[in-house]
Amino acid sequence: MVGGTDSLGTWAICDVPRTTELAVTAISREYASGVVRLASDAHAVRRIDLLLGATGDAPGGVLRGRIVDETGFPVEGARVAVDNVAHAEALADRWGEFRLAAIPLGSRMVSAQAIGHAPVAQSVDITATESTSLTITLPRAARLEQVRNGRRVAVPVRVTDSVASPRAQFEARRRAAIDASRAIVGGRAELLEAGSLATLFSGLDWITVRPIIRAGRTIAGADPSDWPVSMRGAGNCRVHVFVDGRPSSIDRVNALPFTELHGVEGYAARADAPADFAAATSGRDCALVLVWTRRGLDG
Repeated sequence: MVGGTDSLGTWAICDVPRTTELAVTAISREYASGVVRLASDAHAVRRIDLLLGATGDAPGGVLRGRIVDETGFPVEGARVAVDNVAHAEALADRWGEFRLAAIPLGSRMVSAQAIGHAPVAQSVDITATESTSLTITLPRAARLEQVRNGRRVAVPVRVTDSVASPRAQFEARRRAAIDASRAIVGGRAELLEAGSLATLFSGLDWITVRPIIRAGRTIAGADPSDWPVSMRGAGNCRVHVFVDGRPSSIDRVNALPFTELHGVEGYAARADAPADFAAATSGRDCALVLVWTRRGLDG
C-alpha cells in the first residue's frame, strides 16, 4: 500500500487491516527512513511519525543505550541490532550499555534479545546533530513446568515474532494486483516459458535488460537463456539487485544458470518495492530486481 505526503509532510493510508502488523517506510528522491514496524491495534487510527535521512554516502549517526530487565537490572550480553543495517550490531557490556556508530539517519527499528528474556523491538530516530540514547527493557521469558526424573522444573520459553517465510511473502506479492510499475514471475513453468531475463522484462519502459555482446558475438553459446545480461533503469541508472533476499549484483545473477531461478521480481522504483528491500538501497532512486532460487525461497 502506498501513500503520499502533503505540503506539511502529513500522510495517511486508508483501509489498512487492524489486526495486521505493518512495516512502514518513507522514501523521497534523496531521503529515506528505515522500515519501522507498527503493531496491530483495534483502534480505527494508528499514528506513526517518520524521520527521513539523506541516502547515499551521507554520514551516519551514533546510537547508544542500555539494556535492562523489569527491575532495572542491567542485562549483560544482550544482542542489540538495527534492522537492515549489516554492521549495526553489538553486545551489551556488564552494565548493560552498548554503542553503535555510523547508523544511517532517520527512523530505524532497533531489536534486542538475550537468553531467558523475550525479544523486544522499538523504533528510534537517528540524527546527525547528536548521539541518540535509549533504554530497552527486556521482560523475563515465560516459564513452563516440565517433569524431569519425577521432579517438576521450570523451563524458560523464548517468545519470538511469527514471520512469514520468504516463499510465503513472495507468493503473496505475486498474487497481489500488479500494475505497470511491478513485474513478478514465479514458478518453473512461467520462467521456462519466458526463457531469459531479457524476455521477462521486455515491454517495460523503466528497465532494460540486454544480452551482453562483444565483438558482434554473445559471450556464451547460442541459447539466449544462457547469455549474460546487463540491466539499466530509467535514465540509465544502476539497478538495485538482490539475490535470495540479500543485496547483490548483476554479475552474481549472471553466474546463476537460468534453470536454477524460481522467482524474479522487478519494481520501477523504491516506493514500489517491498519495504524491507527499499530500505536496504541507497544512492540514486532506480529500479529494483529481486532474483530468487529455490533455496532462497525455502529459507
